[in-house]
Amino acid sequence: MPVRPAALVLLLTLSPLAAWADLPPHQLDGALGTAVIVAPGTMLSGRFGFEFFGFLTVSLRAFGILGASSQAWGAFPELRLHYPGHLVKPYLTVATGVAQVLAAPSPADGSVHFALGLFLATSLGVAIELGQFDLGAEGGIQVYADGFHATLFPDGTFRAMPAGVALFTFGYRFPKRGWFDW
Repeated sequence: MPVRPAALVLLLTLSPLAAWADLPPHQLDGALGTAVIVAPGTMLSGRFGFEFFGFLTVSLRAFGILGASSQAWGAFPELRLHYPGHLVKPYLTVATGVAQVLAAPSPADGSVHFALGLFLATSLGVAIELGQFDLGAEGGIQVYADGFHATLFPDGTFRAMPAGVALFTFGYRFPKRGWFDW
């Protein structure tokens, strides 16, 4: 019987999963707080990540900012370096991705709107482990760029907007499972 290319591709794709039978520890987090893009707005955030080496978490995160005059959204991969112990975990996050400022107050013309563009963020936080749950706080800085182009505006400036963030965080750590134990 001849070997079919599709079966060979499937076998080569799944063989690393069989060799690495256990999922790394993973966690689902949420956050609620305030983001200030010139004016304050309520920020909601969600994150799903896998922990490696006991001190590095690789995550995907999304957020939305809803306020009377400040509104934005974003999605991005995030790296979180944290203390490898249990109970109290201080951490540092760095991230880059895409985001869009839908509305922010401007003294010049009333409101600013940005096109979908590059997003940079960093934050410091602390989480306290309570069984499989975490509670914590996080504060950081976000920078939104107007579009993806690297060209300067006619006046020689690159249009970007910083924001400050303060969040209350909560999380759930899933029990350790294998890839095929669902």
